[in-house]
Amino acid sequence: MAVYANARGVPTLYEIPNFEILLYCGYDNAGNLFADGTGGTQHLDFFELPYDGSSLEDLSIDQSVGDPGQVQWDGSHITIQDAAAPGSIYQLEVSGSAASVIGTTQLGGITGFSGQSWIQRNTVIVGSKPRGQHSNIRFWRYPAGGKAYKLIRGYPGGAMVLGLTVSLAKR
Repeated sequence: MAVYANARGVPTLYEIPNFEILLYCGYDNAGNLFADGTGGTQHLDFFELPYDGSSLEDLSIDQSVGDPGQVQWDGSHITIQDAAAPGSIYQLEVSGSAASVIGTTQLGGITGFSGQSWIQRNTVIVGSKPRGQHSNIRFWRYPAGGKAYKLIRGYPGGAMVLGLTVSLAKR
């Protein structure tokens, strides 16, 4: 993992021995960096680089995650997305080397691979691709979840929506 101080210069590199793939990372409101991935000691590996820390620390999670997805601060908690169907976002409380799930948002309607989630205020947006179908983009109330309240069907060209983001810029 490469971390650029003040978004410039030469990055500080953080390595994890015997580890294959870091997938997603996100900061909390205190500047701690969290990352997930696969290929280490378990299906999901979860790490924290504390603010001003010098190494990634391995965190255990008290919840099974089928397919590691987006890691993001939701305004109150660090979250990790389970990208496997049916799709969930777990709100975590971190203490020492353990992360405990204190809330779960179930994303109804995901029946295939889901891409990166994006949480913005009281909405979560996820692109997904059911097997043999076009990609869709769905919107849910956050943290309520349940049934999507908005659906964009058949993303053009049948491409898989792996990532998305929202601009708050006003024009």
